[in-house]
Amino acid sequence: MILKKRHLYFLAGIGISALFLILTLRNIKWNRVLLLLRETQYIVILPALIMFFADFTLRTFRWKYLVMPLKKCKFSNLLISVFIGFFGNSIFPMRAGEFIRSYTIGTKEKISKSSSLATIAVERVMDGFALLFLLLISFLFMPFPDRLENIFQLVVFLFFVLVVLFYGLIFYRKTTMKVVRKILKIFPEKIASKLAKLINSFITGLEIMKKPRYMFMAFLFSLMSWTANASVFYFVGQAMGIEITLAGGIFTTTVISLGISIPSSPGHIGVFEYFGVLAATLIGIERSEAFGFIILVHFIQLVLLISVGIFFSMKEHISITKLEKKAGK
Repeated sequence: MILKKRHLYFLAGIGISALFLILTLRNIKWNRVLLLLRETQYIVILPALIMFFADFTLRTFRWKYLVMPLKKCKFSNLLISVFIGFFGNSIFPMRAGEFIRSYTIGTKEKISKSSSLATIAVERVMDGFALLFLLLISFLFMPFPDRLENIFQLVVFLFFVLVVLFYGLIFYRKTTMKVVRKILKIFPEKIASKLAKLINSFITGLEIMKKPRYMFMAFLFSLMSWTANASVFYFVGQAMGIEITLAGGIFTTTVISLGISIPSSPGHIGVFEYFGVLAATLIGIERSEAFGFIILVHFIQLVLLISVGIFFSMKEHISITKLEKKAGK
């Protein structure tokens, strides 16, 4: 039996997650994890839930500026697309939610799916710079872990390379498209024409990078969004009696965000836990307590994302089967 492409993606994602989960579970003292979860003051987690929704509201305001050169989209349509996209990441492997998100906003606002996908690519670069900026500030209040120095230098370098590449595509668009069309001659004319159109639409979505005002506002919302995200870790830590500062929350969410860029299973299970525990132990949290802390944060995020995602999917009459088809393309 020949496996479908989406089934192969699913199996590959499960394999990656299983590997990271095995690495995470080493030397975990389960009695300490269970004791920590039993003694957690769950009512204190309420501010974390508020920060969770603040994070996604701020992400939506940011995206509004990034899609502005394409169309002035309704905030409600953007918010629905953001939640359905992250819902897709929670139930499908290999970050398929990014494609679902671009499809959803493209359908609702009648804009190019490739162009909207490009704005999400710009968003990811914006995330990187916002996190690095917040991280530098956080290190004014906490020591920098020596073990991660080379890794962070590499990440900074890669983000700058990506920015240079994107600006190269924008300012040398004609030259880029000439090269692309020559390369695409190896394909049948119909396929080559479709691919060229997709690439051209993608570059159109990058045009936002030529508008300093929009980029500044998007960066500002990125900073606020990731601060809200880090606050989730802070408030959950307070509820569990774990000593973690907001700076520690920024460090933890940064390491996790870099880690979950690795394509894996639905919900980033295993990968999230591995990098979360790594970050938490580096800021002084005992390994078993770090595991209990991270799985509670991850559980809260997944429950909220899936619940809100199902609500909006039902509201928009979008079935899971339809989302799965878009994820598999």
